[in-house]
Amino acid sequence: MSSIQKAARWLLVLHGIGNIAQGTFSILRPDSFASAAGPRFLGSPDQAIQSIGLGSLGVGIYGAAGALSNDRRFFVVTAAMRFLFGLIVATQWDWDANWEVFAYKWGICCISAMAAS
Repeated sequence: MSSIQKAARWLLVLHGIGNIAQGTFSILRPDSFASAAGPRFLGSPDQAIQSIGLGSLGVGIYGAAGALSNDRRFFVVTAAMRFLFGLIVATQWDWDANWEVFAYKWGICCISAMAAS
């Protein structure tokens, strides 16, 4: 495994840990998460925010465990999923306001591809 692959793998582990932290925060403090996440989430029911947090927690655990397993199939499959997720989220509302989401997911997708190569 090259040093670029190792670095990409550890970035994906850190990304998974970040998802775990976000999920935990939104489960424990849904009101604080809603105000920090922006105007689209203000006024949302706590259960909706906690459901988002539960999903983020699951994705974080899956992502961190998969990156630690060093399975190339994991990196290839998640690269495609990350790209499509970013595209879907970015096109749901105004593209000008959400292109950063797509760019972020594209970057994570490229890191997954580097880890798989």
